[in-house]
Amino acid sequence: MNSKKLCLCLALLLVSCHSLSPVQKYTEMRFACEDGDASQCVELARGEDQKGNFKSAHYFLNLACDNGVKNCDMAGMLDFRISDEEAAIRHWQLGCFAGDSFCCHSLGSLELLKKNDEASQKWFRMACDRGAKESCARLEVPLKEEVSE
Repeated sequence: MNSKKLCLCLALLLVSCHSLSPVQKYTEMRFACEDGDASQCVELARGEDQKGNFKSAHYFLNLACDNGVKNCDMAGMLDFRISDEEAAIRHWQLGCFAGDSFCCHSLGSLELLKKNDEASQKWFRMACDRGAKESCARLEVPLKEEVSE
């Protein structure tokens, strides 16, 4: 065997020995996520969502938001969908204060549902200031006019 083929064979052998099984990769990602690596949490949430494991996806999105203020919008939406309004508000506030206009807009919409004009305007103003055009449009229509329709 010539030296080029031998080197190639050795390289392939080394690569195959060091590649992780799917279970090992998942375990490493989970440890990293639970240790505070929000990007690993997001990847795990995507994988769980694709498999239809929504409870696990929700868990990892919550960790992503709590650990690194990533995907707080989605964590809040899932919280709200399962009727955990307190958790939704907490995640949207984390995201909003980190600059996520969607989270600010979600808080404004929630306050609008509660007919709390002052609070909804505050959140819509924050979202508008962060570039959310739909929130800017909401600032132009007072709640009282909207409710009377």
